Amino acid sequence: MRRRCQVKMRARMFGILATFVLLGVLTAGAVPQQAVRQFVAGELIVSLQPSTSVEQLQSLAQQMDMTVNYLGVPGVYHLVMKGAREGAVTDEQTLQTVQKLEESGLFAYVGPNRIYYPLQREVRPNDPRYGEQWGLEMINMPRAWVFQKGKANVVVAIVDNAFETTHPDIRERFIAGRDVADQDNDVSPPSRMSPWEHGTAGAGIIGASTNNNLGVAGVAWEGVRLLPVKASADTDGVGFTQDALIRAVQFCIEQRVQVVNLSLGGITDSDVPDLRDPFNQLILSGAQQGIIFVAAAGNFFAEGNLPVTPANLASVSDMVLAVAAVGPRRERAAYSQARPYTTVAAPGGNSASTGIPSDDILTTTLGGSYGYVMGTSFAAPHVSGAVAILLSQGVRSTEVKRLIQDTAAADGRSVPNPEFGYGILDVYNAIRRVATSAAIVSPARSEVVETLKPTLVFSVTNTSAALVSITIDGQAVPSTEIADSYVVDPSGVVATIKLTRRLAPGTHTVRVTARNVNDPTISSTDEVSFQVSPRVLRAGRSLISLPYFQPQTGQPTRSVSAETMLGTAFQMFRWLPEAGRYAKYSSWGAPKDPAASFDQVSEQVGPLGGSAMAPLGLAYFIDLPSDTAVLTEGAPAPEVPFRIPLKKGWNMIGNPFAFNVPWVACEVETSGGVRLSLQEAADKEIILPQLFRYENGTYTWQTAPAGVLYKWEGFWVRAFQDCTLIVMPLPTGGRSVSANATLPGGGGWLLRFSAVAGVVRDGNTVIGVNSRAADGYGCEDVPKPPSLSPYVSVRILNPDWGARAGAYAQDVRRSDNRRQTWQLQVETDQLNEPVTLRWEGIKDVPARVRLTLVDEVTGRRIAMRTTGSYTYQPGGASSRSFTVIAEPDVRSALRVSSVRVRATRGSGFSIDYTLSGEAQVQIAITDASGKPVATLMQNTRSAGVHSATWNGRDSKGIAVPSGTYLVRVEATSPDGERARMVTPIVITR
Repeated sequence: MRRRCQVKMRARMFGILATFVLLGVLTAGAVPQQAVRQFVAGELIVSLQPSTSVEQLQSLAQQMDMTVNYLGVPGVYHLVMKGAREGAVTDEQTLQTVQKLEESGLFAYVGPNRIYYPLQREVRPNDPRYGEQWGLEMINMPRAWVFQKGKANVVVAIVDNAFETTHPDIRERFIAGRDVADQDNDVSPPSRMSPWEHGTAGAGIIGASTNNNLGVAGVAWEGVRLLPVKASADTDGVGFTQDALIRAVQFCIEQRVQVVNLSLGGITDSDVPDLRDPFNQLILSGAQQGIIFVAAAGNFFAEGNLPVTPANLASVSDMVLAVAAVGPRRERAAYSQARPYTTVAAPGGNSASTGIPSDDILTTTLGGSYGYVMGTSFAAPHVSGAVAILLSQGVRSTEVKRLIQDTAAADGRSVPNPEFGYGILDVYNAIRRVATSAAIVSPARSEVVETLKPTLVFSVTNTSAALVSITIDGQAVPSTEIADSYVVDPSGVVATIKLTRRLAPGTHTVRVTARNVNDPTISSTDEVSFQVSPRVLRAGRSLISLPYFQPQTGQPTRSVSAETMLGTAFQMFRWLPEAGRYAKYSSWGAPKDPAASFDQVSEQVGPLGGSAMAPLGLAYFIDLPSDTAVLTEGAPAPEVPFRIPLKKGWNMIGNPFAFNVPWVACEVETSGGVRLSLQEAADKEIILPQLFRYENGTYTWQTAPAGVLYKWEGFWVRAFQDCTLIVMPLPTGGRSVSANATLPGGGGWLLRFSAVAGVVRDGNTVIGVNSRAADGYGCEDVPKPPSLSPYVSVRILNPDWGARAGAYAQDVRRSDNRRQTWQLQVETDQLNEPVTLRWEGIKDVPARVRLTLVDEVTGRRIAMRTTGSYTYQPGGASSRSFTVIAEPDVRSALRVSSVRVRATRGSGFSIDYTLSGEAQVQIAITDASGKPVATLMQNTRSAGVHSATWNGRDSKGIAVPSGTYLVRVEATSPDGERARMVTPIVITR
């Protein structure tokens, strides 16, 4: 039975290689008869270009008859082709669609929804015996446990096919997980048949309860918790689709785990990972947030030893480890992949070569039982457990990989090498090395710090304040200051030191050394160089926010004045939604309205559960005569959710953090205390989904899930009731573009208006039509935020929209060839300057639509197709009303006219007609009842007079009898417009 299972698994894994022939990786001769699925037919994973809007994606998907599923990661979507669920889409059609989407230029990445497989060899049930766990001895766990057994604050997520969370040897270690494949919370296997034991086996290796007189031991003796993430559907169990894995990793990131075990993988064509792949991007994003990913290196050595993903991410990230497998005699397992990105080797079993069952890994299996397993799938959990032990000891996540590499047992080999990486995992050697550690947590190496008084954060382990020395630019920090700021965590192992220093702009170097509390000859040192460079605000007007809080002396919740940071040559403004006006603060005199100052007492913005930290979270318009450096000595906000109260109406908000945050990551809390996602709050009409930005004197906007809260920038949001915006501390490196909210799919057009009055401008007011738009207010219609003097503003007025009445920046109507009118109002306080109103996009408006601009003051009508602008003098009036009319242009409609039938010699007839424009023309003869008699022509003709002849015979060439007949002239224009004329003809014989 064991040999048959082994052969079957080998055939299955070879099939994985074969499917890549479709992608051009292998030659056709390598294709076996049976091939394991490499991707799901009819399903794609895409990542949008920064310049691509969600609306463009939805429009394209509708055109191609695909459904769009948001995967919870900004910019990443799962597309399903029509017929895919029914199995009606072929692999070839899927790859053709991939090519079409790539050619569209809208996507940073397009690929089929790949399937990843558990990297497992065999499972054989047996009685539990700790003495057979040779792997724990090999990685030196008995000696490592003397130093550390595991802490409960470390969570290891296991992404796998299923978990028996009731297993008596691991049930106390599991926390509530998630089934991302079936979209529920049931992570249990649907049956006790293979391969459903895979996840349970990996969990036992990492965290089976130890020293409990039951079964087997885990690498993490105690404390460490396990988060089960089921990523294989109940109908499968063998593989993992890419969309499920994306959801799984996103869930791990959201749960803020420290380690993710990925005992799975798929063959790829390069040791260098595809960094456009959203699955790879998501793993790297999690890595940037401090999560360590442990990936199995692969079991395909005999099938060509090709690269495996996601293990190959180890080649580009210090937070990803690729784990190869060894047998009990420290030999490379016969199946284990050998690639240059291999990080380390760990016990995985090798009975495939030796034929000895106990040469594999004894662990937990289904039914509360135990059994032997083999594969890099079970080497990886040894490393995940080791990572959890090192994190429990206080090692920084960014140092774990280097530590494991530096302390691995090379066994006399030259390392690194593809088979073993840096050697075989040695947890005791690693933890001994860091029994004392010293690390600079902040600032990071080469970081640019924008405050003149940064907080320097140090982390040390197994030492004391008296054994720590710190230098800043070569100057020693007094030992008394170190002792005063030395804070030990509850474990007694890790201590944190925070020092604040005022530093001049430029490069600075910090160095920390800690000596071991038991053996001072053992020490650890870390050194970091960073840059202090104050933020520079550009001359002119901008909408800003502050990411640093500098309190007044003796007033820890009140900010210093703006003059302290900006000098005495600025003006600031803030909109007061309850008063419906701007408050002004001038640095050189009155007014100094407190509502527009940095020293706010009424705005209760701040970290959840913490004190107010205004002006963080608030936005300010600021006018500057020249480029100005922000000379702040403040500290960044703590990285916890940040509350910003919103009043009904328009609110000016700021990003409170010193990093960019995705708009869609924000949440909304109602006045009743109900917490909603941003999209839920928008659907319930609590808040608009648009985020408004001020760029070069013009408001632009994006609609969730698009949009980014940029650091140092302010934004407008509109609330329909009092509520609280919760900004989550989730960094994003993505950039966003100014994209207007339109409807996905549907036909129509947009026209953009701008206005200039002297030195002020407004450039983003949009009207248009769309076949899917609403007649009144709809999600495609976007209100206009308030203007600030000096200004010129183009607004679309909709006074008849009830609760939604007001001024709009975008108004898209339903298109059905009706006459449409928009009421435009141009407002300005530059009454002595000529105002020029311009429009763009006229070329995209169908020729059959006549566009007219009517100046309601003078009555002048402007044909908008023949000119692109209109200039007027305000004449002392601050506002000017215009009407834009879009109506069918009857003069340009296709017409057939002047149809005349003349008798010719020989019983024939000449049919003359006139076309108003180019068209495909068909002339047919029918009898009086409409029954076809003959078709004379079907050709394209230009505008003008044309003629055709009829010989008086039917389609069979037989002369028609006397009677009345109808001549039907039908024309179709290139854009589908139709025209027809019917004329009778009487034949007498």
